[in-house]
Amino acid sequence: MGSIRDDTGSLALDGPAYWYATSGQDLERMMRLANVPKTAQHSFLNFYRNILCPALGEKPQPSHTPNPTHRGSLLGWDGNPFEYSFEFKGSTKKAAVRFSADFTQHRPNDTLNPLGMSHSRDIIEYLRPRTPGFDSTWNDAFRKFFSVEDLSAKEQETLITKVGHQTPLMLGFDIKPSMLDSSPTSNGEEIVPVMLKSYYMPHYTTIARQTPNNFETIKASIQQLPGVAKASPNILKALTVLEEYLSTKPDIYKQSGLFMATDFISPTKARLKIYFRFHNPDPAAKDYMFEDIWVYYTLGGRIPGLEGDKDMLRDLIDFVESHWKSDQVRMAKTRRKPVVLYFSLTPDKPYPTPKLYYNPARSSKLPDDLAIARGIDAWMDKYGWADGGLTVEERIKRVFTHRRLEEKNGIFTFVAFGQKEDGGKTQTSLSVYVTPELYENPQF
Repeated sequence: MGSIRDDTGSLALDGPAYWYATSGQDLERMMRLANVPKTAQHSFLNFYRNILCPALGEKPQPSHTPNPTHRGSLLGWDGNPFEYSFEFKGSTKKAAVRFSADFTQHRPNDTLNPLGMSHSRDIIEYLRPRTPGFDSTWNDAFRKFFSVEDLSAKEQETLITKVGHQTPLMLGFDIKPSMLDSSPTSNGEEIVPVMLKSYYMPHYTTIARQTPNNFETIKASIQQLPGVAKASPNILKALTVLEEYLSTKPDIYKQSGLFMATDFISPTKARLKIYFRFHNPDPAAKDYMFEDIWVYYTLGGRIPGLEGDKDMLRDLIDFVESHWKSDQVRMAKTRRKPVVLYFSLTPDKPYPTPKLYYNPARSSKLPDDLAIARGIDAWMDKYGWADGGLTVEERIKRVFTHRRLEEKNGIFTFVAFGQKEDGGKTQTSLSVYVTPELYENPQF
């Protein structure tokens, strides 16, 4: 279904047309603000409109209007299936555009196979001949390991009830205009300029296999990868470093594994990323203590070379929470998004590389989105990254048109800081994650 008219005669949208008019336009604005060449924009938007939008199902209903046939995603705090990001590396002049999406059949819900991954598999197969360097070896092994699609619908629904959500797999897309530099085609097909990633949730497999905790499930999924010991021995060494730290902590740390993610490139080059929910050692505290976060970030001092990160990370948290104080107070449904850490296991290093995802909405100060944007910009200015490019405030105001930033929080989901491997070298990376609030504000 595409454009329709409601009872008042106003234009309404549903199905693929709805998703392209909302998230598609958001991403088009993000690419334009990031100076993505028009040829790359055109190639990506064709893919988005013709392949991704039909996989998203029907338009969501407002979150205050229950619909028993529609379910929400774990990805957006309000249940919407998107999270976008701008990534910066030392400068505001250049920003990478990325996004993640949940293609689980939520609208309407798949009652026969509710934890099915067919839409994501179709997207993966579409990209196979259209992405240079595409290699799904490790993703294929993860899919077989984590899938519970062979269970009955009733058994799958029981898992969903126990876990509390219905998101077995998400896909991530890094928009890469450079893929079009050598040729606009690959294997006779038009190149889609994206680097694909997959994110598997271990929770369903942990319960189905009666594994002690999510980390043990994730560890087993890595150990069963074909040829991992030979192709990437450092990955197993880094996994051991991570396990050594977790073994010194309460069991809840191992149970807090969130995602197992990988790239669609050769196993000799691919990263594995393990995501964890951060748990406050003091459950009664309203806010997190930075030192507790820092200890986890460094795995208790087991990761070398992070000394320069400490002040930058402390200041980032402080700036997005309190440097620009807000008088706006909101009942923070956005607190559903936790504080998260990931540890990247790479072929190059025998220890993990960390990244922190901080959700400013979890602060007791409840800054609104304008306060968060200005806090990030103040941090950029302090550390010399503000070198003439658009500010974060300017970018986000131009991307989202459905409300003003100062109204409340909810657009910003994470401010992420860490070291990023890129072409054999490591750079400090800051990523600003946002969501379009399409369940709270369906639009059209």
